[in-house]
Amino acid sequence: MRFSAVTGNTAFGPLQGGGIYEGSGSQVSLASSAVLFNVPNNCRPVGAVPGCPN
Repeated sequence: MRFSAVTGNTAFGPLQGGGIYEGSGSQVSLASSAVLFNVPNNCRPVGAVPGCPN
């Protein structure tokens, strides 16, 4: 993703994400992009995203 914004997403329900989803075997690359003010609830590995309750 280039020159993009992922902002203001909130996960509702169990294991719903809340911003960017990276599936098994995939890779996410960002360039000149902002990821702000998202509320995730399924971050892996556990502890990888500060403030994520998993």
